[in-house]
Amino acid sequence: MNLDWDVQEQLSTLCVTVLESLAIGMVCMIVVLITKDYFSAIFTSKELQQAAAKLSLFLLGITMVLNSVLLEVDGKDWWLRSTWVVGYYIFGLPLGFLLGYKANLGVKGIWGGMKCGTALQTLLLLIVLHRTLWNKEVEQSSE
Repeated sequence: MNLDWDVQEQLSTLCVTVLESLAIGMVCMIVVLITKDYFSAIFTSKELQQAAAKLSLFLLGITMVLNSVLLEVDGKDWWLRSTWVVGYYIFGLPLGFLLGYKANLGVKGIWGGMKCGTALQTLLLLIVLHRTLWNKEVEQSSE
């Protein structure tokens, strides 16, 4: 069995999957941002609610991009779950609380803090993927 080829194949598959998901997330974000004046009309006919939703559409676009990549690299190992706990619950939610209530940014502050936590989680997962010993992973999966 040629482990170097299996490692290359596994890395290639991961890169293609992540890049494809990123492209889909970017397209969704662009669609939301281009249609920002009309997007909220799909969900409500009240102009006050449409105006409020329009202010948060940029955060929705960022959410689509981050979550498109995050869902591809997330898994069931303990260290992947721990990045979720650290990024989202230990960092993102407290930051959202501070921005939302202490900095008086309201919903945008809460959502912004949670998205910062998601961004941290994505960064931590990418670091873990970069440091993964792929030869060892292939050996374990072929046993």
